[in-house]
Amino acid sequence: MRRHKLTSDIAIFYRSTFKEANPDGKLPLEWFEKAESVNAPKLRWADATVEVSVTSIQLEGLDKPKLQCKIEKVSATKHYPEPICRAMALTLEAIIHATRVKAFAVDPLKQEEVNKLLGLIENCNEVVKRVAPKSTYSDVMADLTNRINHWRTKQ
Repeated sequence: MRRHKLTSDIAIFYRSTFKEANPDGKLPLEWFEKAESVNAPKLRWADATVEVSVTSIQLEGLDKPKLQCKIEKVSATKHYPEPICRAMALTLEAIIHATRVKAFAVDPLKQEEVNKLLGLIENCNEVVKRVAPKSTYSDVMADLTNRINHWRTKQ
């Protein structure tokens, strides 16, 4: 069984996407608790969880394994409304672009695409700084920008 965690907290999403954004490259143990019905950790602050069991795995002829799963259980917490803020979507977009920057940073044939992604990330960062200064979103964007600069200097 596996437990998937769903969260609307951008800092948790960021730190779980880029493990190196955490001390020692690991998520803090206090973020987790024992799941109720599966032998897996559960994210304490998840808005929802989905438990699945793997029914088949296909490896041949694929770059990545193809898993077929059966949903065993879905649970959700009561979610309180949050004010609409462009910074959430922009920070999420920047994190997703950054996953490709990280993958392509060392490939000389991908530098044009990296530069295009860096421009998109910088646009996101400028708007976040304007609409949500001194926020979790601006903190994540600052850390992400530093991390990207580090990946690019490792070339």
